[in-house]
Amino acid sequence: MKRKNNTRLFSAALLSFVLVTSVSAQDAYESAYQAANDLILDGNWSQAITAFQSFLRDNRSGRRTDDASFFICYAHDKRSPGSETAFNCFDEFLGDHGRSTYADDAQRSLIRIGQRLAREGNPEYGERIRSLRQADDEEVAIAALYALQNIGDDEALSTMMSLFDRTKSEKIQKKIVYAMAHFETTEVVDKLIEIATGEASVEIRKSAVYALSSHGDDRYVVSALNSIVDSDADTEIRKAALHAMSNTDVSDVVPMLEAIAMNEANGELAKAAAYALGNVQTREAGEALKNIMMNARLTAARKAALYAIGNTDMADLVSFVRDAAINASDAELGKAAAYALGNFDSSDANAALAMVLSNARLTEVKKAALYALGNRDAAAGLPLLLEAALESSDAELQKAAVYAIGNVDGREASDALRSIFDRSEHSEVRKAVIYAIGNQEDESSRVFLLSIAIGHSDTEVAKAAVYALANSLDEEGIALLGEILESSEDAEVKRVVIFAIGNTNDDSAVGLLINVIQNNLNMRVRTAAVQALGNIGTPAAKQALLDILEGGQNG
Repeated sequence: MKRKNNTRLFSAALLSFVLVTSVSAQDAYESAYQAANDLILDGNWSQAITAFQSFLRDNRSGRRTDDASFFICYAHDKRSPGSETAFNCFDEFLGDHGRSTYADDAQRSLIRIGQRLAREGNPEYGERIRSLRQADDEEVAIAALYALQNIGDDEALSTMMSLFDRTKSEKIQKKIVYAMAHFETTEVVDKLIEIATGEASVEIRKSAVYALSSHGDDRYVVSALNSIVDSDADTEIRKAALHAMSNTDVSDVVPMLEAIAMNEANGELAKAAAYALGNVQTREAGEALKNIMMNARLTAARKAALYAIGNTDMADLVSFVRDAAINASDAELGKAAAYALGNFDSSDANAALAMVLSNARLTEVKKAALYALGNRDAAAGLPLLLEAALESSDAELQKAAVYAIGNVDGREASDALRSIFDRSEHSEVRKAVIYAIGNQEDESSRVFLLSIAIGHSDTEVAKAAVYALANSLDEEGIALLGEILESSEDAEVKRVVIFAIGNTNDDSAVGLLINVIQNNLNMRVRTAAVQALGNIGTPAAKQALLDILEGGQNG
C-alpha cells in the first residue's frame, strides 16, 4: 500500500514539474516574440529583423512562426522601401506560408514592390506580378491587374474584363469598373456601355455610368449616356447618366440636358437634368437654366433650375432670380428663388433679398427671403431682419425675422432679439424671441429667461421662458427652475416648471418638489409635484412618495 502511495506522489510531482516547465517555456516563447514585436512598434527596423530571425532560429515551429516571418519582410520593406530584398522576402513568405492570415497583405506588398521595380527597369518583377493575375483571392488579382496597367501591360485589360464576367462578387465587379475607367480605349468604352445597359445590379451599372464620364471628350460616350437616359433603365441609373453628361467636355451636352429638363415627364429625371446643368458652369448653361425656370413642363424642374442657378458663380443672374421671387404666383417657386438668392456669393444678393422683402406678392416668399438673409453675412443682413421684425404689420413675418436673427451669431443679434421682445405687441412674436434666445445657452440668456419666467404678466410668454430654460437642464438649470418655483406667483407657470423638473431623473429636484407639496396652497400645483416625483423614479423620489402616503394615513 505504501509503494502505491509513493508512486502516486511521484507521478503527481512529475506532472507538476512538467507543467511548470511547459508554462515556463511558453512564457519565454511569448516574451521573446513580444520583445521583437515591440521593436516593430517602435520603428527599430534593423533590430526587429535581427530579433525575429533569432526568434525563428530558436523556435522553428509554433503558432508565431508565420507572424515572425511576415514581420521580417515588413521591416525590410520599411527599412528599404520597394527594395529587391523586401520583394524576395515576401515572395519566400508566400511560398512557405501561403495559408497564413498574412498572405493577402504579403501578396499586396509583393505587387506594390514589383510594380515599382518594374518601372525602374527590372522587367522580371513584372513577370512575377503576372503570375498573380489568376490568384484565388480576387482582390489581390485586381491589385495585380491594376499594377500591370500602370506599367503598361497590354494583357491586363482583357484579363480584367474576363474576370468581371466570371466573378460573382459585386465588390470585385465594382473595383474592376473603377480600374477600367483608367484605360483610354474604345474597347473599354464599349464594355462600360455593355455593363451600364446590361443585367448587373443598379450599383454596378451606376459605377459603369460614372466611369464613362472619365472619357468625357468623346462624343461616342455622350451619345451612349444620352441613350441610357432615353432607355427604360432604373431611374437611378438614368440620373447617374445625366450627372455623368455634365462632367463631359462636349458642347452638345447643354442642349441635351436642357431638352430633358424642359420636357421630361419623370420629375426625378427632369430635376436631375437641371442640377446637371448647374455643374456645367458656362454662359450657355446659365441661359438654359433661365429657360427651364420660365418654361419647363414640371414645377419640380423649374425649382431645380432656380437652385442650380443659385449654386453657380454667375452674379449677373441675381436680377433674374430676384424678379422670379418678386413676381412668383406659385409659393414653392417663389420660395425656391428666395433661397437661391441666399446661395449667391455676390454682395448684390443682399440688396436683391431686400427688394423681395419689400415687393414680393406672396408672404411665404417674403418669409423665405428672411430665412435666406439669416443664413448670409450677419453684418449686412441684420439691419434688414430687425426692420422686418419691428416694422412689419404681419406677425408671421415678424416671427420669421426673429428666427432668422436667431441664426446670426454675436452680441448685436442678441441685442436685436431683446429689442424686439421689448417693442413687439404680439405674444407669438415674443415667444419666438424667447425660443431664439433659449438656443444661445449662455449666462446672459439664462438670466433674461429667468426674469421673464418669474415676472412677465403674460402667462403664455412666461411659460415659453420656462420651456426654453428646460431645454438644457443641468444642475444650474434645475436651480434656476427652483428660483421660478419660489418666486413666481402664477400657478400655471409653477406647474410647467414642475413638469419640467419631473423629466430630469435628478435627486436634486426631489427637495424642491417636497417643498411644493408641503407648502403650496394650490391643489393642482401640489398634485403636479406628486406626479413629478413619480416621473423622477429614483430611490429618493420613491421614499418621498412613501413618506407622503404615511403622512396622509397618520393624518
